[in-house]
Amino acid sequence: MTNTTITRKLVPINQRINHTAKIFGVHFPMRFEPFVYRITETIAPEYNGGYWDFYELNNGGFYQTERFN
Repeated sequence: MTNTTITRKLVPINQRINHTAKIFGVHFPMRFEPFVYRITETIAPEYNGGYWDFYELNNGGFYQTERFN
């Protein structure tokens, strides 16, 4: 059995639209992203918007996290 380390890389602000379009299609900013925010509001009623960081993984994956300042 081989263990593989998965690493992440922050997607630069100027590449966010291109990166998410590559994964989710060009409709991500108009459809999927607002859906993610609505789900977040449902799960965490204290959520009231915020800036999210997007990360790409070296295995082709992706995730986003809310930035807490």
